[in-house]
Amino acid sequence: MKFRKQLTLLLTMTGLGLLSHGTAFAETRTELWAKESQGYGAKLPYIRYEAEEGVGRDAVLKHSTAYDEVEMEASNQSYVQLTKEDSSVRFTVKKTANAMTLRFTMPEDASGELEISVERNGELLGKKTLELDNSSAWQYVKENDVFDENIADSHSRFRFDERHFLLENDSKELMELETGDVLTIRRTDKKADELGIDFIELEQAPEAKGAPSNSISITDAPYSAVPNDGQDDSKAFLDALKDADAENKTLYIPEGTFDFDQKLVLSATDMRITGAGIWYTRLHFTSEEQAGGGIEFLDSSSNVEMDNLYMDSELKSRFHQEANYKGIAGVLGENSKLHDLWLEHFECGIWVGDYVEADKMKYTDKLTVSNSRIRNNFADGVNFAQGTKNSKVQNSNIRGNGDDGLATFASKAVLEIKENVNGVEQVRYIHTESKPAENNAFLNNTVELTWRASGIALHGGANHRIEGNLVKDITSGPGLRVSTVFPGYNFDDNQNISIKRNLLIQTGTDNDFYGNALASIHFEKLYGDMKKITVADNRLINSPHGKYSGNFYIPEEGTTEITLRNNEEKSIDVEPMLAEEEKNFAPLSEEEKLAEEQKKAEELKKAEELKKAEELKKAAVQAEQATHESEHPGHDGALNIELHDQEEIPENANFRLYWFSGETEENGKTVRYWVKKLEGIHLDESMEYSLEDGTKVFNFTPDDIPEYIPISGTAFVEDYSYEGEDWIRWESPEGVQYVKIRYWSPKEE
Repeated sequence: MKFRKQLTLLLTMTGLGLLSHGTAFAETRTELWAKESQGYGAKLPYIRYEAEEGVGRDAVLKHSTAYDEVEMEASNQSYVQLTKEDSSVRFTVKKTANAMTLRFTMPEDASGELEISVERNGELLGKKTLELDNSSAWQYVKENDVFDENIADSHSRFRFDERHFLLENDSKELMELETGDVLTIRRTDKKADELGIDFIELEQAPEAKGAPSNSISITDAPYSAVPNDGQDDSKAFLDALKDADAENKTLYIPEGTFDFDQKLVLSATDMRITGAGIWYTRLHFTSEEQAGGGIEFLDSSSNVEMDNLYMDSELKSRFHQEANYKGIAGVLGENSKLHDLWLEHFECGIWVGDYVEADKMKYTDKLTVSNSRIRNNFADGVNFAQGTKNSKVQNSNIRGNGDDGLATFASKAVLEIKENVNGVEQVRYIHTESKPAENNAFLNNTVELTWRASGIALHGGANHRIEGNLVKDITSGPGLRVSTVFPGYNFDDNQNISIKRNLLIQTGTDNDFYGNALASIHFEKLYGDMKKITVADNRLINSPHGKYSGNFYIPEEGTTEITLRNNEEKSIDVEPMLAEEEKNFAPLSEEEKLAEEQKKAEELKKAEELKKAEELKKAAVQAEQATHESEHPGHDGALNIELHDQEEIPENANFRLYWFSGETEENGKTVRYWVKKLEGIHLDESMEYSLEDGTKVFNFTPDDIPEYIPISGTAFVEDYSYEGEDWIRWESPEGVQYVKIRYWSPKEE
């Protein structure tokens, strides 16, 4: 695997707090935009914490709207630069959370380290270590092409990337952050390279979803995919999907990372493909090559539901617009639903359309994409092309993509096919002659931080709707774009395109990579005229180049074919807010630095004392258990009884699987009572298990409090000693089951 750029981030959750020197003020820019955007955009479960609303220590608040500056790609055109070792920014948690997304920037080929700490009333919450890289970031744009290397007269873009993770401590226990906790991001490397934080997002991730009823899992035999093993799972996925489709069952992909070294080309009808959730099931495509990954639905597919999955890839290039490496592509027939998905680091997130001869063409009709996150792809977020109709994207976050965030494209593609005929390479062309895209809708989405092209675009077609969206921070193009710059059907058949009740904040550009300044809403015609387009009741805030622009004259009231009505433009002075934010990044005084060091020293001492106390307590418990086992063996002539079922325990039983509950003398004989440690085991559907003759087997240690042992990443034979097993009745979400508990003890080193 090739990595062009490496970022290593050490993330540590500790209880070390920092002395506050920030100034509270009435309204931050984050609060301003939250207030202005009520009623617009997607409603998703996370809270964003912009770096500039934090409190810094030896950190610099960077802000600029100048073209080509790194800041222009940041949310609010601001980020916090952690300038050196120990520089930091901290936030106060506003709502309970257990999962985090981090957006960051670094120069190409740079690396660095961070530590994240959480303070709760001065107490240690836990610790987590994580390594990260930004190998998918950094591209260079020159006019209509994108390059992997910096060429003459190109513009660097895609300078921010993201990572997300559950907030687990080093013991893999999920930490639940509470309102009022203080989270600090601190730089720990000594390098001179810039390391910037744009924002974090915190949310409460739901529990992992188990297999639905009437489903086939790719981990079931005979498919036997193993999560997190780094091996190719393509065959297991395709075989399981084929059987699930034939048997009218759901295909389930459980918790873990599943790797694929090829594009998954599949046919599915009247079926569901689902995972354990976007925070748990990862479909990872390992190829960097053209056409090397993603999921493509054949035109025989229809009525497909796909949900609760995270998908990403190792793609590092757009290959001059020929990557052919979409997250989800192809034809989905009628009534398909893509929801609760997270797609990242593909050529495009979703591209819908068939690319065959006209007489073989199939279409997608009434597709819904909803409640999804489509981010950091090299080109479009979602594009409805090749006659896709009656389809919509709603309540989704479309962020950080390298072409139109959302687009519908009335394409009539002509494909160049190279063939070898009798040893001679020949070229033929497929004229698809697809029908026009029509009646598509983009409703209540948040589209932001697109680094090339527009937020939302209509490239021809008929009777589309763009309503209720929040479009923000589009600085290399317009917020909304209506065009006929591509050959196709254009707006010839349109009767009513409606662009209404959208909010555009900080959109428009000095330079569209051709030297043109574009307004927040841009019209452009080349292959056809505009026709019956209504733009009404939209709100535009801080549009540096005005409301409207075009490559033809557009009066304020519109034209005979473009109705412009009641589109409010407003300018808000954010400079006072910026000045207040900068106060939170003022250097600490010597007195404040001394107080901070003293506080750190005290808390470190307290943490060490707590750790030592826990170690002593653990040693005492182990010693007591060892003494008890030596004093009360199961083969000294005493009668041993299981307390609850009153059955005699054989002398050769493993008493490590029991708790001692006391003893009595009866008729001159010692009677000891024991309780099975099964009583202390509580199963849940997130736990991994194996199947043996149809019986689920879970693994635990026989400690005083039995500890669950996951299958993934555990070498049972090498690192553990088998202790025994027993049956337990489990009232699972699927009903009462009788499953097996297998006990293992770690081998002594």
